[in-house]
Parts: sequence; structure tokens; C-alpha cells
Amino acid sequence: GTIFYLLTGKEPEPISKSYPARVNENVSAELDKIVSIATSTSLQERYCDVQAFADELRKLIAKK
Repeated sequence: GTIFYLLTGKEPEPISKSYPARVNENVSAELDKIVSIATSTSLQERYCDVQAFADELRKLIAKK
């Protein structure tokens, strides 16, 4: 929820997968996907740990 708020300035819907690009057009499709995976209600769809999440963010930053 925190990353969604930082990207949009809005509170996310509780217990739901978040898509910040739907609220902020400046959020890239890649970042939107990362956030949606991180906020998935399904444990199988989420990143296995914070390191995997951080790695995806680092890869995105490296592309820029």
C-alpha cells in the first residue's frame, strides 16, 4: 500500500491488487506491473521476498 500511495497520493483499496498507472498516468507500465505483483492478494503471485521485489525495482531503474 505504501508504494501505491507514494506514486499516486491516494490510499489504495484495502486487500486488493493495486495498479497505480490507473490513477497516475506518469507511472510506467513496468512499474505498474511490479506494484501489482507486490500487492497481489494471491501469495503465489507475489514476490517470494523483499529481495526479489528490490531486484525488480533495480532492473527497472537500470533500464533508464
